[in-house]
Amino acid sequence: ENLTVSTRVGQVGGVYYTRETEFGQLLSAADTALRAAAGQRDNGWRLDTLDDGTGPVVRGRQQWRQLLVQALEQRNIVLHGQPCVTIADPGRSDHLEIFTRIREPSGELISAATFLPLAESLDLIARFDRLVLDMVLASRQGQDPGHHLAVNISPASLLDDGFVRTLLERIEKIRPEQTRLTIEVTEFTAVGQLERLRDFGRDLHRLGHGLALDHFGQSFANFGYLKTLRPEYVKIDRAYTDQLTGDDTDAYFFIGSLAGVAHSLDIRVIAEGVETEQQLQLLRELHIDAVQGFLIQRPRPLTESG
Repeated sequence: ENLTVSTRVGQVGGVYYTRETEFGQLLSAADTALRAAAGQRDNGWRLDTLDDGTGPVVRGRQQWRQLLVQALEQRNIVLHGQPCVTIADPGRSDHLEIFTRIREPSGELISAATFLPLAESLDLIARFDRLVLDMVLASRQGQDPGHHLAVNISPASLLDDGFVRTLLERIEKIRPEQTRLTIEVTEFTAVGQLERLRDFGRDLHRLGHGLALDHFGQSFANFGYLKTLRPEYVKIDRAYTDQLTGDDTDAYFFIGSLAGVAHSLDIRVIAEGVETEQQLQLLRELHIDAVQGFLIQRPRPLTESG
């Protein structure tokens, strides 16, 4: 009997509470955590905390819909940018990655990791992706030429033919010499939508822009797909950077292996989540091309990020 072992087991979301809480609140919080885990990766997990009242507001599905629709209609979206710099010269920017947050009525900011999986489950994600791209491009008007920006697009949006067509029409109007745009997609998106992404990447390249892979190394896939896709760079998942504490660690070997595969195809390699000088030095030894993380700079409001 032939047995097939899948690397896709599932996702886990949970909530830890330290105060008296209604059962409905616990279910809503756990559901939110599960959707966030599902948006991270195959076999992702997330544990949120309901503490003494200082944590995030717990919302049910309908409340989330109201909040997200309001954010779209009122453009309650805040853009932050975090620079990625070349490892040979940390003072030289490679590109600026755009992060998205929404502002709730209290003024608190909700991270993309929390709200994007919910937006996807409520069929609002394509509207968010369109609006974010419009806001990014509007923020660059009047800026000096030469900006290189990276924007993440969700897997669900890329399955929407109308969205992709509209996206390419908008990108066609962007002059690469003024603002060069790289669309980042997660690696597990690439593995599941290879043919579609290959065509999308070719269209981007024809327009003078590019396609890249985020969270590289998560899927444990056969990396042969890179030869077909040929992204302009891959970003190694920060889970490996977090474990990079010496040249005798599994993370050191694994990052070196990933970089070797990508470099053999002339694909640049970027490490994200860099927080210590030790990590930076080890990544230099591994010939990583560029780095991004708190050691370089925390995300800042886009107007402050240059």
